[in-house]
Amino acid sequence: MERAPRRRGFAVVAQEVRELAQRCATAAREIKGLISTSASQVGTGVQLVEETGQALSSIMEHFTSINGLVQVISSSATTQYKGIDEVNNAVRDVEHITQHNAAMVEENTAEIHRLRHQVEVLNEESPTFRPPISAGHRPPSARRCLWSPERTPSEISPIRKRTWCSMKAGRR
Repeated sequence: MERAPRRRGFAVVAQEVRELAQRCATAAREIKGLISTSASQVGTGVQLVEETGQALSSIMEHFTSINGLVQVISSSATTQYKGIDEVNNAVRDVEHITQHNAAMVEENTAEIHRLRHQVEVLNEESPTFRPPISAGHRPPSARRCLWSPERTPSEISPIRKRTWCSMKAGRR
């Protein structure tokens, strides 16, 4: 009978080994499925990483383009600022000149009123005074020189011009 307990012990061990083998096979199948799923997910992840890399490259290109545009805008804004500053300076200068001109107009108006007043005073003091104009004597403004402007200065000497103008003035 010694054999029977050994056989039973052997059968129990064999049964345990079979169950263990089945569990190993099941675990192996599960591991194979997990590895397959992981490989698929890794492949999808690699594809996503590549797409992300391409998207980042595209973003960098756009960023570089935008950076260039911002530099152009900044340069234009600086130029416009300088232009506006020049216009402001010119407006300030024009305002200063206008104020100066207005002050001169006020001074001239005051001087005109003062001179008018003096003329009125002179007219009241000497109403009959009139300078005589004789036939042979004319005021300098009435003398005219008939020197022709078509002639060049080299054609008429300055002495001849004076003589001619004097002669013409004396004849009138």
